[in-house]
Amino acid sequence: MQIGTNTEFPNIGDIPESVKVPEGNVFKFALYGIGVLDYKFNASDSTWKICKGETFLVNRPEDFSSFNASSIVAITSSSALDKFGNSHNGALKSVIPGDTSFAAGQSMAFEYDTQSKIVRWSLGKIKTSEGAFSDVTHILGYHNSKHDLSEGSHPDGYVRSITVDVTALYYCKE
Repeated sequence: MQIGTNTEFPNIGDIPESVKVPEGNVFKFALYGIGVLDYKFNASDSTWKICKGETFLVNRPEDFSSFNASSIVAITSSSALDKFGNSHNGALKSVIPGDTSFAAGQSMAFEYDTQSKIVRWSLGKIKTSEGAFSDVTHILGYHNSKHDLSEGSHPDGYVRSITVDVTALYYCKE
């Protein structure tokens, strides 16, 4: 098993301008994930921002149908750098025995769904990497979740965990 065997660009719709990968980078491979994102409520402007998250990644969506843990090729974790959740550090590492591939980076942009108040798109820039991720420059994430954070009232700082399906697109220099 190896990371990045799926080089087919997925059908994810139109990518918003605010999260487009900068010119000079090209799509390399896709990974698919399931995970949990923790959103923190900011009462001063009634917004939700991601404060941390974790996902489990596979090469192809159908790898989840068997629910075989050996299909998982990598995991991610992230945490907010500021109390407002505007910037994040993230880590990505292989869970394949003997594979030391990893990457670390920081968020560049988020695109929120204006009705449900959750992130639909994210763009991250890789700062350091090794192995299967060694030439990756950016990760574009499409977040699919049925949750809606727009309903109800919550105290400032309230944290709500939601499940998410992620399509992660990995880019490298041309």
